[in-house]
Amino acid sequence: MSVRIPRNRPLLALLALEALSSDSRRALLGILLEEKEGLPASVLAKRLGLTLPTVLSHLDKLVAAGLVRQVPSRRGGKPVKLYRAAGARLVLEADLPTLAAVPPRDKLEEMLRIAVAKLRENGVLPERLDPVAAQEVLGLDHREALVFADYYNMSRDAIVELLVAEAEEAFRGRKEVSLDEIERELKLTMYWAVKVAGRLEELGAVSVRY
Repeated sequence: MSVRIPRNRPLLALLALEALSSDSRRALLGILLEEKEGLPASVLAKRLGLTLPTVLSHLDKLVAAGLVRQVPSRRGGKPVKLYRAAGARLVLEADLPTLAAVPPRDKLEEMLRIAVAKLRENGVLPERLDPVAAQEVLGLDHREALVFADYYNMSRDAIVELLVAEAEEAFRGRKEVSLDEIERELKLTMYWAVKVAGRLEELGAVSVRY
């Protein structure tokens, strides 16, 4: 089985290259390639003689790069997260000028904030963004749009956090709101409204009527 990263996923390609640049992450990947059924992070930490937080940080990067997968399982009747290698080969097709032009993370985060606001002004916030829409909304060239569309599509949690901050301000002082109010007030599709509602309840910020 192979992990394939096509040319239209420049940020994923960059994440994979960065993940593989670490001796510890390569060692983790090597163990998981041998252990086909996967292992919990605690076992990996013992094998490598690293702390659990350090191993979890490395695993997060490998998962983000698509090289490792989290698999829910049960051991001794208890739920446990196993980590498995996503494949034994990496097939990466990257456009080097596009990779070289990837802006720093803080610039991408600022572009995301602007895009989330502008997309909602012009209609609705899409679940996924294509490069053509990125060009139109942010006035980017083709390479920049390809990079930003990839970043947007990998940043759903970050988008939710931006929307949650707006929701907390919009509903300040309220103990309860409806899902329809979240959708209407923030100009969201039901997809994003449900995600924002779930996060608001996790934070204990407000109770949501569905």
